[in-house]
Amino acid sequence: LRGTIRRGSEVAALDALDRYLEVCAGLLRPVELSLLLEDASRSGYRPTLLERLCAQLTKVENAGESAGQAPGGATGAAAGGGLLGRRPLDAALRAAVEENPAGEQVALLLLDLALGASAAGKEAVPSASSLLRLNVNPLLRSAAGRCMPGLMEPLVLRAGADPNAPDPRFGGSALDRALASNCE
Repeated sequence: LRGTIRRGSEVAALDALDRYLEVCAGLLRPVELSLLLEDASRSGYRPTLLERLCAQLTKVENAGESAGQAPGGATGAAAGGGLLGRRPLDAALRAAVEENPAGEQVALLLLDLALGASAAGKEAVPSASSLLRLNVNPLLRSAAGRCMPGLMEPLVLRAGADPNAPDPRFGGSALDRALASNCE
């Protein structure tokens, strides 16, 4: 399944996902769906596949939360996270920006899904909890280093990323990276 998601067309990937979900009665775990979302974010722009994986991940995680379990099986205070949690979405966004030639388009779609906007491009006001869980400053620095102004704008204006926030390891900000990359 992962190989088809990585290398196959959108139709082939959706077909493989449907067959797999049919065989396992829709019982993919959140960690498996997270890996599939990250794989799909690495190659090409396949919006239907990305939306489907996000919807499936949200569905599975919501079912786990209603049962009092976190995605990893923890209960109580450790439960929660959802699609907007750092691990699944941040990994997919990072893969889109850093490894995908069509990364800006993929990252914009994932960011819209994370912020609650539909694929049709409706403006949405993100909830405070979703913004707290999405780690936007490292993503902004990566987007700036790869000259992705279309992604940088919603990260700053809608998601609250700080263009002056320094990288804790290397010191440079998103603005520094954009200048070093000769972005216009």
